[in-house]
Amino acid sequence: MRSRILQAVKQYALGLCSDTQPLFSPDEAKRLVNTILYNYTALNVRTIDSLLMQMVRTASLSLQLNPDFQPVFSSADILAPYLETLSMKARLGDKGLERSILAITDSIYRESDTEYFLARKKIQTKLSQLFDAILLKECDDIGDAVKITELRDKKKDDLLTTIQDLIDCVQEKDWDQRARKAMVGVVEGNLKFKSDYFSKDSVAALFHKNTTIPERAGILFQHIKNCINEYKTLCDGVQTVPFVNFGKEMVNAFLDDENAALFLSTAMVPGLVRSIFDGILKADSKFVNIASGIQDILIDEFQDTSDAQWMALFPLVEEALAKGGSLTWVGDIKQSIFSWRGGNPDLFDGILDPKREHAIKNVQAENISKENLPYNWRSGKTIVDFNNRLYKVLENSDATLAIVNDCMATKVSSETKEKAASRINKAFANVSQKLSKRQESMPTGYVDIRTTTNEESIPAVCALVTELSQTRPLSDILILSRANDGGQAIAVELLKLGIPVVTENSLLLAQNGLIIESIGLLRYLVLGDPLAFWTVLTGKILGTHAQMQDFSVEQLTDLLITKNKPADILFRETWPSLWEQFFEPFTGHSTSMTAYDLISEWYALLDVEARFPDATVFTRRLLEILHIATLDASGSLSSFLEYWESASDNEKVPMPEHVNAVRIMTIHKAKGLEAPIVIFPWKMPEIRPQKKLIKQSVDGIKVPAILSPQYREEYDAERIQIFCEAFNLLYVATTRPCEALYIFCVQKNKDIFASLAARAGIRIPSTLGEAPAAKTIHSEQPLPPPATPHTRTAPWKPMGWIPDIKLAKTEIDTKAENAKQVGMLVHYCLQYVRYEADIQKAAERALSFVLARDKLDYLVDQAMRDRVLKGLSWFLSQKESREWLSKGMREQMVLDTDGTLLRCDLIVPGPKTWLLIDYRSGAIHRNDTKQIHTCCTLLGKQGINARGLLVYLEQERFILVDKNAISNPKPTYQECLAS
Repeated sequence: MRSRILQAVKQYALGLCSDTQPLFSPDEAKRLVNTILYNYTALNVRTIDSLLMQMVRTASLSLQLNPDFQPVFSSADILAPYLETLSMKARLGDKGLERSILAITDSIYRESDTEYFLARKKIQTKLSQLFDAILLKECDDIGDAVKITELRDKKKDDLLTTIQDLIDCVQEKDWDQRARKAMVGVVEGNLKFKSDYFSKDSVAALFHKNTTIPERAGILFQHIKNCINEYKTLCDGVQTVPFVNFGKEMVNAFLDDENAALFLSTAMVPGLVRSIFDGILKADSKFVNIASGIQDILIDEFQDTSDAQWMALFPLVEEALAKGGSLTWVGDIKQSIFSWRGGNPDLFDGILDPKREHAIKNVQAENISKENLPYNWRSGKTIVDFNNRLYKVLENSDATLAIVNDCMATKVSSETKEKAASRINKAFANVSQKLSKRQESMPTGYVDIRTTTNEESIPAVCALVTELSQTRPLSDILILSRANDGGQAIAVELLKLGIPVVTENSLLLAQNGLIIESIGLLRYLVLGDPLAFWTVLTGKILGTHAQMQDFSVEQLTDLLITKNKPADILFRETWPSLWEQFFEPFTGHSTSMTAYDLISEWYALLDVEARFPDATVFTRRLLEILHIATLDASGSLSSFLEYWESASDNEKVPMPEHVNAVRIMTIHKAKGLEAPIVIFPWKMPEIRPQKKLIKQSVDGIKVPAILSPQYREEYDAERIQIFCEAFNLLYVATTRPCEALYIFCVQKNKDIFASLAARAGIRIPSTLGEAPAAKTIHSEQPLPPPATPHTRTAPWKPMGWIPDIKLAKTEIDTKAENAKQVGMLVHYCLQYVRYEADIQKAAERALSFVLARDKLDYLVDQAMRDRVLKGLSWFLSQKESREWLSKGMREQMVLDTDGTLLRCDLIVPGPKTWLLIDYRSGAIHRNDTKQIHTCCTLLGKQGINARGLLVYLEQERFILVDKNAISNPKPTYQECLAS
């Protein structure tokens, strides 16, 4: 950004700017360029978030944070894993946590309308609505669950008594029978209050016309309405408090976790900065230097600033102004589209309102100036005129209110609609723009409005792109969508037509086809994954190679159907030369080469860069990640695959420049950008406020609740915000194009675009101006070809470019390898074995199930089967094994103090002592007891007395591991106890 600022000023200095009213003369601009260059490091350009993050990192020691912490944008990402941690503690006997989990499960069950529910997903969803509020300590003043429950029951009794008093107060004949039925229903236990009679303005609405109603009846009815509102709030509180309390447990577990110090939720950052300012003398000297060194502040896109961000910046602003500095804020409240992220457009004018907290005060009026930017620098005349004509309607308050009445839900109160209209009217005041001198040399512009349906919208967009691609480069086209899923749906259809696209998802490394194939190669070499082998074999890298012409997918598919063998073995037998050329060199070296070496050699063998130049940005990024993994001492294939499994969704490549592809992005991402041609499928967004925590006060007790229509004031405020943002989204979208704007309008009732266009006298469909002129389509500049390899005088082999080096290779101990395979099979069998009288039959049934499930028959010979069955039968014959298998929890994980997950094959709870069982195969080794001893120690810290038992299935021996002693190997469990 600093370079862009310098470049813009340089244009003025060189006299190359065509502004009608230049900001600087050439001489002024030259002096400014020199000043910027001289003080270049003092020009600090960054986002508010990054500035606040820098301050927190600078003062991390004072805040007791790890200086190397990583910011996390979703609180749920860092807190969700602790749901499993606390659930495990509850299962291990923590009665307090067990009660908490039962409370939230009961709450979910009671509010569910179905007979069954997926508890975990619903619990996670509801907790995620509370995490930010809990982290920011907004829930600390919430009332106790017992008190809220007692108050709810008290309000219920008061409500029932008052309704009965109302029924007794008025003669039965005077009632509207439907109203009386609703009232009697409440007394009889129907507390859902769905009848409209409970929300009537006056008690008279409950009776026939001309009925004389006692004054006391009106007082009772108002009290009933108040009781109903308070009762509903308290019911919500009873449902929500368990989640708040459990969320606090999760936050405490996160804060107590040593590994958690590496992560920080960005929601906490503004509050941390503010806390530093509140105790400035205790802050690090570096932080003080940053704060005191800022004198002139300019904040762009100010309409998207949140209250929390402004509160954190406010001390900086006060300090700068006190030193004679300045504050400039720039923005456009009709482009405010980030309320879901906390953006508050009211701050734009509000920070000068002395009645508001954190407002700028004690500044003389002559030192405050407000400037409107009247010129459009982006769009052609037709587009500017179209936007002026469309949005000028909103400068008229009556027209704005009429549009709001047309488009807002019928049930919304007139007061809410008037507030929304007033806000929109204020945002779009002086909306018209003038043309700058720059537009004189631009195309006049074109606007094409078309109608479509939901089903035809995407095909219509694709047809237009196909048409435009004949006369314009694809890189000139920008398609806007309201949400990522809509953009992705368009991208999928365009790709089917062979039209390249660039989207947020298309830049994800893990979703690129060549990367999927590359990771598939590693998965096959490490895990023998048959699906991964098929991915490699039929992918672009190998499947389209010239020397694969003799290979037939159909033939291999037929072989898979007729022969009971995996695809790799069938491929090796049917096409041995292809196997030797493309797979054999790697299967022989997979244990001695790093992941980086394997993939780079694979790419070299198959000339990937030369054959797929458009994918080079992806393949090189993968090699970079592989290289970093190798340097981090995690370069083994298995460790890299574990990393990729957990982190690949976050790996992106940088946006490639000069790529001839259609860009697809959301309106939020496109704000501030432009494109020659913009295609915008418009559909009226749903006006549905997000669910979030709100607090209500009942009899002085703070009650937590989730935002819903029940809380009219808060709900209407959110609805107004979202409704106004719908106009802002439309405005941002229609002001992105330079030459042409195509709008696909899905016609339906309550549509703000149709209502605006009708009042602006713009027909739908219609066209304005001249269609965009054709432009020469230049072919992409190809990447430089890779260096020509030397002519091979010997068969190709991996790492063949290393001269005179031999890789040492340790011979594999076949016996040990077989023991390992036997151990894995036995472990699997013991996961699924079911005890029955015939022990041999039970063992055979478990083994057959595992072999069939994992399709391992071809790998397991009779000798290995016999070894597995022998070990299983011995264990099942032990008199204690039936109780262990029936009462025990299989395959349980225990979290070590350093964050390492330790696996216990079987945990058997007991009244006094728990037994942790670990199955072993092969020989008995001295270090076998280490892990199970650690698990026993960890459970001991939780107040659980535990001992470990090692079961050596092939040796037919037990070893008992206690806190202070380890038994010798014994043939029975009782002998271990006796020793």
